[in-house]
Amino acid sequence: MTSLDRDGNMVVRIENTLGREMASGPDTLGEHVEGYVIDARVMFEVLGSAKSMPKEWFMVWCKVISLQRLGSRSTSVRGFVKTTQRDLQKRCGLSLASVNEAMQYFSSLPWIRPVKRGLYQTNPFLTVAGSSGEHEEWQNEWRAAAGDSFLLPGPGHAGEWREARRAAKKPLTAPNVVPLTPPRKAPAPRRTKRAAQA
Repeated sequence: MTSLDRDGNMVVRIENTLGREMASGPDTLGEHVEGYVIDARVMFEVLGSAKSMPKEWFMVWCKVISLQRLGSRSTSVRGFVKTTQRDLQKRCGLSLASVNEAMQYFSSLPWIRPVKRGLYQTNPFLTVAGSSGEHEEWQNEWRAAAGDSFLLPGPGHAGEWREARRAAKKPLTAPNVVPLTPPRKAPAPRRTKRAAQA
């Protein structure tokens, strides 16, 4: 279910429904494939939201999606993204700060969540396709960790998020405060040679 918040961002709430639609049939290479039908309207809304972000963030998002391990034999990696921010930096040709900021933004929506060091899960209600059992397992993992809703941001959301993040980083300084200086010690009295000899 989708709804708009007061800022014009679309909030998507996940609800269980009876029955599951599956895509089944030959692909362009003639091989038989099957898997969940991902709601194309929601996915295009996501891509539209991503395009309203800084282009560097959109580049990171596309790269993250392209790195999903749908064919991995490892069950801990299959359907997930095995990468690091430094790896994304090299792949996208961006600064590490840009990649870090983009990943933090996607985590706040949430479109992605860190599972462990070097392993991320993309929101399976948006991006991942697999067998019915796998997809249901990934959805359950996501809901347990990230909850039942996510955001498709409006045009101004990314800028507002960035400004709020910068404001939170600024150190708090009290205006018109005069720093206290410690009092000076009185100089030690000079001793005369006679007093020293006595």
